[in-house]
Formats: sequence, C-alpha cells, structure tokens
Amino acid sequence: ETSPSTPRVPPRLPKPLPPRVTPRTTMPTIPSALLWQCVRTHNAFLTVNRNGTKFSSEPGNLTNLHTHTDSGLVHAKTADVSPTASGVTLALTKAGGKTSKVVLAKGARRDVRKAYNAVKSHRKGMAVKAAKRVNAIAKVQKREKAGV
Repeated sequence: ETSPSTPRVPPRLPKPLPPRVTPRTTMPTIPSALLWQCVRTHNAFLTVNRNGTKFSSEPGNLTNLHTHTDSGLVHAKTADVSPTASGVTLALTKAGGKTSKVVLAKGARRDVRKAYNAVKSHRKGMAVKAAKRVNAIAKVQKREKAGV
C-alpha cells in the first residue's frame, strides 16, 4: 500500500523501436562490373554519333565517354564537375549516397589544383580527368566573359 505522502511512480515504458531502416542501407552492394553489364547497352544517357562513338550525358561522368571507368551510374563514389555563374561546382558523392558540393571560384589555376586534390583523395583515377574538365570550363567562361 502506498501512503498519500509518497508519489506514485509510473511503470517503466518499453524502449522505443529503432528508427526505420531505409531500403538503400539494407540493399546488398552490387558489383560495378555487374551493373555495367546491365546498363552498357541500354540507358537513357547513351548517345551514339555517326562514327559509332558512344557518348554518355549522365551525372558523374567527367569525360562524357560511355565507358565503365568513366560511368557515374555504376560506381558508388563519383565526382561531378558542372559550370555555375560564379565558377565551377565540384560535387563528390560517397557510397552512402551523401553528396558534398564545393564551389570553385578563386581563379582557374587554384580551381584546377583544388579539384585535382579533392578528387584524388576521393577517387584516385579520376583526378586528372576532373582537373581537365575544370580547366575546360574555366577557359569557356573566360571567353564568354571577354565577349569572344
């Protein structure tokens, strides 16, 4: 029996359930070679010119060539370089789907070096390709700014 002076303690509640797991984290990882075999002949980003050269306009493809190494669809880690009004945006996507974006607008030389170092630590084989892409975008922006 409880006396009127002692407060009554509520019963302990069960522990809350863990947050719902999203399907992305529960999905098994699929090898990039297998994914490439599935998407190499048919996907929405594929274009073929008259000579038979295959190009791809997918995000994360730095060279726009339709190859396994350059594909942004099949690799978990991707690097994407795109022009903006003020400079160049570098987007690095990790395996979990998280993207970090950096705007490069300090000047062509600094931007190329920064993109090279960032992509080198993210995905080593694409560092030179990212630097070349940043340099090409910087040249076009310089011409547009000069009015040529």
